[in-house]
Amino acid sequence: MSTKGGYAFRAPRILAVRAESGPVEEEEALQWVASMSHDDKDEEYRVIIATLHGAWESGRAEVTIGVQIGWLGEDPKLNEDQVLHEVGQSDALESAYDIARAALVSLLVTVSLSAFDVPTHSPSPRVFFHDDVEDEFEET
Repeated sequence: MSTKGGYAFRAPRILAVRAESGPVEEEEALQWVASMSHDDKDEEYRVIIATLHGAWESGRAEVTIGVQIGWLGEDPKLNEDQVLHEVGQSDALESAYDIARAALVSLLVTVSLSAFDVPTHSPSPRVFFHDDVEDEFEET
C-alpha cells in the first residue's frame, strides 16, 4: 500500500542559508537530505529538517528547511524503514524541496552564481530519523 500524497504539510520555515563563490574542492552534485522525528502519539505531525546542498565548479550553496508532516491515512502497520521510504516518495517532501529550491536559486543570485540549473523535481532524497544522526556522532 502506498501512502504517497496522503500527507499533510504545514509550517515550512527556512532555517539556514549559506552560499559561497569561488573554486570548490568537492564533486559537482545536488543533494537532498532529510531527517525526521520518530512517531509521537501525542503529536499529530512529525518534524522534518531537510537540507538542499549544491556544489558546482565555481561555488556552492545550501538551504535548510524545517516542516511538519502529518500522517493522513497512514497504514499503522508500516515499520520504520517503510515510513522512511514513503516519506522519501511523498508529495509533502517534494513540496519542501520546491520551497528549498526557490530559496537556493535566489541565494545563488546573491553570490553571482545564477547560471546553474537546479531541477524542478528533487534528486533522490536520503531520509533518516533525527536520532540516527545523534547515534553517528556518539560512535565517533
